Amino acid sequence: MAPPGFRVRAKSGGARLGSVPRLGAPRAPDPQRHRRLPDRPPGLPPPSLRIGCNALRLPGDGRPETPDDLPNDIADDAPNDRQRPGPRCPEAPALPAAKPGADGRAGRAQPTGDPLSFRVLAEDGGARLGRLETAHGPVETPAFMPVATRGAIRGLTSAGAEAAGTRILLANAYHLMLQPGDERVARLGGLHRLMAWERPILTDSGGYQVASLASLRRVSDSGVDFRSHFDGSAHRLTPERAVEIQRNLGSDIAMVLDECLTLPAPPEVVERAAARSLRWAERSLDGRRAPGQLLFGIAQGGADERLRQENARALAALGPPGSGFDGFGIGGLFMGETGEETRRTTALTAAALPEDRPRYLMGAGLPADLIESAGLGVDLFDSVVPTRLARRGIVFTSAGRLNVSRAPFRDDDRPLDPDCPCPACRDTVRAWLHHLIRARERVAATLLTAHNLTFYARLTERLRAAIRKNRFEACREEELARLRPAPPPA
Repeated sequence: MAPPGFRVRAKSGGARLGSVPRLGAPRAPDPQRHRRLPDRPPGLPPPSLRIGCNALRLPGDGRPETPDDLPNDIADDAPNDRQRPGPRCPEAPALPAAKPGADGRAGRAQPTGDPLSFRVLAEDGGARLGRLETAHGPVETPAFMPVATRGAIRGLTSAGAEAAGTRILLANAYHLMLQPGDERVARLGGLHRLMAWERPILTDSGGYQVASLASLRRVSDSGVDFRSHFDGSAHRLTPERAVEIQRNLGSDIAMVLDECLTLPAPPEVVERAAARSLRWAERSLDGRRAPGQLLFGIAQGGADERLRQENARALAALGPPGSGFDGFGIGGLFMGETGEETRRTTALTAAALPEDRPRYLMGAGLPADLIESAGLGVDLFDSVVPTRLARRGIVFTSAGRLNVSRAPFRDDDRPLDPDCPCPACRDTVRAWLHHLIRARERVAATLLTAHNLTFYARLTERLRAAIRKNRFEACREEELARLRPAPPPA
């Protein structure tokens, strides 16, 4: 029986085109429902909506996640790591040969277009506002980089990451070397093309896996021998090979291979790892890079003040941008040291690095870490924290941190954060997000991930505005006050 008001508008054979009238009064338009996000910069083509592969493993350490760890992930969707090889693709055109430098080193491939640089635009105490020019456009700093370990932010398309305000992201060269393979990525046109991402990408070299995959590797002065956590196959990673992998990937910023340690560690182990990392950094400068690709050194030394300062100064002494490093990572932190050791080590390392190049605090993920470290002169940050917590139902809002997977939110009809323009806040309420999490619906992870990345993008935007207006300290206090856990609904 046809519903009341059903009309047949056209027929073709047995097929019918029909319509049903809308029941009830039409809903009044909500002017806030379809608020526009910031416009795309002129000349930037819209990214594709292709979805990247989201493997069910923890970004950075290869350990499998379980449904209990991440209620929004479905274990049945774990990828088959022993896939048949695909058809061979045509070889990509060879990169231009690098011109030797004055010291005889092979040096970097010659960049195309304008020279790439970093400029400090304003300072307020230790905090600084900067602009980093890359082959895929500028990055205003301080800036946060979401982690797309295997070339995708789990649960989010590249278009979704851009809509959330992301302007630079991080991928892991070690994981992409194993799967799908850096040479395959090069033959297919590079990481930007495959990810449908037209903005800058920084690739980590695999130094973190030296610590996180300790049971699967052996370290020597020449490099690191790994056993793949996918299939047990043997791989050798050297400073030169790490640069080659990142050249094949075509990232905008490449990181040197370093030896990262879990802390605390014996002083002699820390000193040996810092010295080895410095030698590896110098060898990395001999590697041939992609046109316009920047190379960052990494300062190591654990929580030892003397080692940190010596290591940072030695890296800076390897030369100016071009012949030396274009920027510097502060590595080996957030590895088991205390919060006070993290802040102290960050401050003294940043002070020992050159002022004319960007400083990148590797692994800094909580909003408080970003705020405090920006005040110490740090320009770039990355972490899996906002995306990993989102998959557990934990979000950051203007009223504090919430865990919407908890029972008090099941009848909460308020928006997640009324001050946020993301789809989770604009189009739904806390009770429905709570339901999606408890029902293990994938869209919950997508919505909450987009929300947390929007929060981080807007946080760094406020930090930049405060530095520009010379009110960073007041902004710091305001932002830290926001981060207290929000009270549950009454």
